[in-house]
Amino acid sequence: MKNIVTILVTVLVVVLAAYGIKSLMGEKKAVDPMTAVVGEASPEKDPNKPPADLVMGDPLDGSGLKFDGVYRAQVGDANYYMRFFPAGHVAMIGGPEQKKGYSLRTALTASVLGQRNIGLYNVPVQWRGDSLHIITKGTKGDILYSCKVETPEKLMVLKESKANGKKAVLDYRFEVDGTPF
Repeated sequence: MKNIVTILVTVLVVVLAAYGIKSLMGEKKAVDPMTAVVGEASPEKDPNKPPADLVMGDPLDGSGLKFDGVYRAQVGDANYYMRFFPAGHVAMIGGPEQKKGYSLRTALTASVLGQRNIGLYNVPVQWRGDSLHIITKGTKGDILYSCKVETPEKLMVLKESKANGKKAVLDYRFEVDGTPF
């Protein structure tokens, strides 16, 4: 029992110390609770520049991904888009564009805040081995994405819903910015 109390006190001291150091530095950050993406609070921020907190040596450099456009998969009348950023995150959205009246791909900037209710996400990417792993929080449960870069223009994605157990393999093709959809 004494050991548990000691561990809890130690963890609390470390967390408080980290918080105190951050407070002393005077940083003001905005956190999107839907995606846990942290970005600078300034509304004038360049939407194509990744949030400063996510830049850690560009962890997706060397992954084979392209960053000057979007990857798109089409299923029926719905388009699914992924825009990766070298800083280690991906912005994602999907749905039937005809019903929305605008191009979904234009919503995908480095600093976009996720909106789960419309299927817009900006989440971290984990690169392990030869695969990229993404988790989004759906309204009914997590959705897991395991991505394999076949070529810089082709991304194979295994999408698995933890809510209903459904799985799908999607073929995403790269479209450079300015490519009509």
